[in-house]
Amino acid sequence: MLTLFEEIFLLCIHEDKGTVMASKEDNLRFGLGGALLAELALNKKIGLKDNQRLVLLDANPAEDDILAEALETIGAVEKERKIGYWIDVFSQKPEKLRKRLANRLVQAGVVSHEDDRFQWIIPASSSPDQAASAKYLMKNRIRNLVLASVQAEPREIALLSLVKASYLLELIFVKDERKLADRRIHELVVGEALKDPSIQTVEAIAAAIESLVEEDE
Repeated sequence: MLTLFEEIFLLCIHEDKGTVMASKEDNLRFGLGGALLAELALNKKIGLKDNQRLVLLDANPAEDDILAEALETIGAVEKERKIGYWIDVFSQKPEKLRKRLANRLVQAGVVSHEDDRFQWIIPASSSPDQAASAKYLMKNRIRNLVLASVQAEPREIALLSLVKASYLLELIFVKDERKLADRRIHELVVGEALKDPSIQTVEAIAAAIESLVEEDE
């Protein structure tokens, strides 16, 4: 299973050119920073206080090396900070993170990487029974969750929230579908947040991502 930040990264790779879409560089930068936090929230490592500041819930190292480093960074700061601060921190060196993600995706049999271009491995090793790339399968899954009202798990709702907040819906839905998709994702996130504290945190992370993307435009 891919992490949220790996899926956000995949979404921004151009299917034909095999490079990160130039028009989505900043969306990806903030989206990845927020996805790191969202993954920690789903793993019950971090939470949100009433003053909208991030709090460490579990300082035990995460199994994922990238998450472990992020958790260590958060734990090293004595003063509690707001979500936007941490997204900014984890967005400072996007090239370094993207290189690490690229290596992981190559090792996972999702893509190959030659001459600074990604090539889709079909079928992806995670779904050897389907003659499609990992990106195609992810986009198809998201479309079914939103347009076909397929039952969504908390992790999938978190991904939807991050995609929406990072202004990446246009990479999945055609123009006439986006208004419905936006509304449906909002309903899913709000509904799940009422019963799942980790999704409440993801909801706040998404709001911070959206604000940062808008400020950067």
